[in-house]
Amino acid sequence: MEVSKTAAAPIERVKLLIQSQDKMIKAGRLSEPYKGISDCFARTMKDEGVIALWRGNTANVSRYFPTQAPNFAFKDYFKKLTRPANDAKKSGERQFNGWIDVYKKTIRSDGIAGIYHGFNISCVGIKVFRGLYSGTYDFLKPVVLVGGLQDSFFASFLLGWGITTGAGLASYPIDTKGAKSLFKGAGANILRAVAGAGVLAG
Repeated sequence: MEVSKTAAAPIERVKLLIQSQDKMIKAGRLSEPYKGISDCFARTMKDEGVIALWRGNTANVSRYFPTQAPNFAFKDYFKKLTRPANDAKKSGERQFNGWIDVYKKTIRSDGIAGIYHGFNISCVGIKVFRGLYSGTYDFLKPVVLVGGLQDSFFASFLLGWGITTGAGLASYPIDTKGAKSLFKGAGANILRAVAGAGVLAG
């Protein structure tokens, strides 16, 4: 799981940058909107280097490592740790300098409650995603993967990718919190589903 999350980390970073570009423009951390996924990739690599595509990956992996049981209760806590991933660099300055800085600045501006903004709606989103992700795969696998497809990793992977994409798109409007940004970054989410498909197929 950690390997697939690390492989998909650049897509996750681009998704977060695209989702939060309006806020970054207002804050003066981004000069103009991204023109799509490829533009976001190109500008990030040009401005920050290729390694920047994995920014926030440690937090992302640590968020997924223990997820099977506690993810409903702690998702937003770990998600808060990934906040530096959408911290675009402008003029060499970042809004945050690591996890501890995120906490310090969030608590200073919003108090302790600021760390938990969106916790309830995130719990709803993760329940929708996990229910569809696990339940649909368990339901469809014995129906679709029959005969020669039963032992096919490729067929299992494609089924998993379709289910991960569907679950992600179904829960995406809940997770983005707002009609205006409803499907910003949804394309990157579909690419990111490759990691979830690898977990289901493996």
